[in-house]
Amino acid sequence: MALRILYYCLASDVFGGVRVINNQCNLLADRGHRVGYTALNASKIEWLPCRFEQYHPHEINPRDWDIIVCTEINTWAYVHKMITPAKKFSLVQALEWRFFEQSNPRWSNQVRQYYYWYDLEPICIAKYLVKEMQKFGHKKVHLVSWGLDFDLFHPAEPIQPKGDKVRILIEGHNLGEVKDRDNLAWQSIDYVGRDNVEVWGLSSQPPAEGFQYDEFYQLPPQDKLRNIYSACDILIKASRFEGKPAPPFEAMACGCAVVAALNQGIDDLVYGKNCLLSQYNGLKLNRNVKKLVEDSSLRGELIANGLEYVKEHFQWKSKIDALEQIFLQAISG
Repeated sequence: MALRILYYCLASDVFGGVRVINNQCNLLADRGHRVGYTALNASKIEWLPCRFEQYHPHEINPRDWDIIVCTEINTWAYVHKMITPAKKFSLVQALEWRFFEQSNPRWSNQVRQYYYWYDLEPICIAKYLVKEMQKFGHKKVHLVSWGLDFDLFHPAEPIQPKGDKVRILIEGHNLGEVKDRDNLAWQSIDYVGRDNVEVWGLSSQPPAEGFQYDEFYQLPPQDKLRNIYSACDILIKASRFEGKPAPPFEAMACGCAVVAALNQGIDDLVYGKNCLLSQYNGLKLNRNVKKLVEDSSLRGELIANGLEYVKEHFQWKSKIDALEQIFLQAISG
């Protein structure tokens, strides 16, 4: 049964969440469903291949769709108010109220209330998000994670040859309340000794003042990411809160060892198996980075295990099977 499925987004910028949406749209379209995408700011996804139709929001007639999926909290109200026979879902990729807890507590509280008010069936990408949505009173909550595009992420020719020093890639930035606002990643570099390692950066934002990278990549082309990951020995991902961050698993797929310091969003990060993991804690991160810098055999073990793990657990087919079944069951009653 071919469905008409619309994804309703806020914007189409270069974010991991948009990549997940793009992949879901492509793979559902590949199965014969009519898939549409629209963004509130009228933008289109131009940084990834799209095998689905993209619409200006004014072109959307809610009655033309069987399934409507809203994807950020700012789209929930629009979808909730739509008069349509379509079944409505929300794709939950983060606890968005955390983004504003300190900078705008009034708005943060408002976002929390949205989770109570709007009866949109949540589809969550991580286990802890399922539990959180249940706390907000949602009776029916689905868990559907995402997969990796192994045509895009795999061991590849390094973008630059490796040298004698261990090369560390710091992914992310220190802007906002949920990212690495305490600069734990750079504290760990100081702990192991700046002169003892080579430090690269990868981010959607420019490098922060006061931090000296040997190489820095801001929003590189998507088909160059594998060459960047493959050129590095260790990835550091430090962030206060994440939904389920993609860079650690992208790095694993490209043969890079992972160190992570995260409070949430740690599904599939397994200490000692595919990464060295701690909470957002500077002392623990320092020790883990130092351990991995000094122990090449441990790095090799994590790299081998990481490659095996992502190939086993991050195939898109099983994720789309589950998502498609949710939508078909919603229509069949």
